Amino acid sequence: MITNFDQNQSILQILFAYVDSLTIGGVPPMTGRPPICRKALLKCFFVKTVFQINSLRK
Repeated sequence: MITNFDQNQSILQILFAYVDSLTIGGVPPMTGRPPICRKALLKCFFVKTVFQINSLRK
């Protein structure tokens, strides 16, 4: 069960706005898979951290 949802939501909104304002350069490493935007990876990391989720696959 997710506790403090409203607080977590406001934290995520602030973090996502910050990530969107960043200019992240560089080329993603070649792994044979389609490249993933580094901003999207940061947002996934923040969601996992704020809600203490082990994996987003399940």
